[in-house]
Amino acid sequence: MGYRSCVAMAVYGTPQKVDIVDALLLQKLDPEYYKDLFERVKQVHDYEDGERCMLWTFDDIKWYSDLDIYKDDVFSWVDQIVDAEANHERDCTLAVDFVRIGEENTDVEEQFSELTDYRLSISRRIELPTNFEWRT
Repeated sequence: MGYRSCVAMAVYGTPQKVDIVDALLLQKLDPEYYKDLFERVKQVHDYEDGERCMLWTFDDIKWYSDLDIYKDDVFSWVDQIVDAEANHERDCTLAVDFVRIGEENTDVEEQFSELTDYRLSISRRIELPTNFEWRT
C-alpha cells in the first residue's frame, strides 16, 4: 500500500492566468492516467470580483515529490508553481496555496505564495466509526 497523503492545491487570480496554468498542467501531465486523475479532482469557482479559483484535492494518494526518482513527474511540477510564485519568478498575478497532510499527525506541509488569501486551511476533528454501537 505505502505511505498515503491528502493533498490540496488552489491556484487563483484572473481567469486568464488560471486558465493558462490549467492548460500548462494538462500539457505536462503524462501518462494519460494523470490527466484523467487531475480532471476528476478539479473544481473551478468564479467569484463576483472577477477572480477565478481552481482547486485540486487528492485523498489517499502517494505524494513523493521530494524523492529524486520522481523529479520529473507532475507532483514536482506542482511544487515548482508554488516555488516560482513565492520567489517572484513570475509576475505574481497568481496566488497558490498548497497543503499536504500525511498519515502521521506531525506530517503536514503548507506552502503559500506571496499574494495568498490563505484559502486552504487544515482542520481536525474526532469521529466515531460509522459502525459504532453504544452498549446499554
